Order: sequence, then C-alpha cells, then structure tokens
Amino acid sequence: MVVQLFLARLRAGCSAKPTWRDLWCSIIAIVVYAFVTLCFARRSGLLDVMLVDSAPSIPFARMLLMSLRTFVAPALAEEALWRAMLMPHPRVERWLSWRLSSWNWGVQIVASNMCYVISHVGIGVLLSRFGRSGAAVLFVDWRFLFCAAWLGALCSALYYNSGGCVWVPALVHATVVVIWLTRFEGEHFLSGGAIGGR
Repeated sequence: MVVQLFLARLRAGCSAKPTWRDLWCSIIAIVVYAFVTLCFARRSGLLDVMLVDSAPSIPFARMLLMSLRTFVAPALAEEALWRAMLMPHPRVERWLSWRLSSWNWGVQIVASNMCYVISHVGIGVLLSRFGRSGAAVLFVDWRFLFCAAWLGALCSALYYNSGGCVWVPALVHATVVVIWLTRFEGEHFLSGGAIGGR
C-alpha cells in the first residue's frame, strides 16, 4: 500500500509538465540561492570562491556530459525520492489536498528535507569508496549540510509551488550542482582537496 502510494506520487510528479511560470520561478530561485549561499560560504570559509575568469576552461562536450549526468544523478534521482515520493501530490491525494493546510505542507517539507540532508552523510561515504575521497569529509561538514538544507528547502518549495512537477526542482538542483562543480571548486573538494576554513 505504501509502495503503491509512493509510486503513484512519482508517476504524477514525472507526468506533470512545467509551465513558463515554473521556469521563471526556477530562475529566481537559482539567483536567490546563489546570493544567500555565496554570502554564507564566504563568511563561514567554506568556499574559496573562484572567479569565473580564473576557473579552468571545460570543453563543451565534457560540460554537456557532466550536465546530463548531474541532471540524472544526483538531481533527478534525489528529487524523485525526497520530493516526488515523500511529499503529497495534489493529483494523487485529491481527498487530502483540501485538508492540507500550509502548516501541514510545512511539516512535509521539513521532514522530507531532514531526510534529504541526512542522506548526504551516507552518500559522502559511498562516493568516497568510488574514488571521490573528499566526499566523506565534505558531506559531513556542517557548512555543506547547511547549503544542502537550503537547496532542499528551496526545491521543496518549488515542487509545491509547481503543483507537484518534479522537473522543476530537478532543473534547479542540477544547475546548482553543475555550477558548484565547475566554478566553485566542487571537483577539487570531492577529489580530496582541502575545505576552506579548515
């Protein structure tokens, strides 16, 4: 019964189509996320911010492959699990939707987001076993987990705002991760490079 509910939510989330309004909200969310996260990361010492001009040039084919890979995992995989499957969907739970107050949605977002953040600790250990030695250290750093929690909350809000379209938070999630990997030393950290402020 529970598995059927999760799969029904996932199907509904994947079949929902983003609107132009959703895309505009995504762009605004990326800008807001970038501003808040960069301010936090600079003050906390998490990131030694690389200027775009000083970041190494990445060939187009490699950037495209990285973007596609990042969209599938972690972005779409995590959003499908932590948003689409765990949060109520208005088409699946029509009988619930009128009862779900903003407070109840808030509880759903917080619970889903806590699981999402905690999962990064295990993901870090798993990635370190597959050659990403820095992931085990980075993914338990409270500053990284704060940034992950902020991204998760934003993605949950976008999922809710879009009426349960999983593609909207997945696009934002992937964009943030690709920018972090290519412009803000994400690859360096995952490969075992020193984390700022340590």
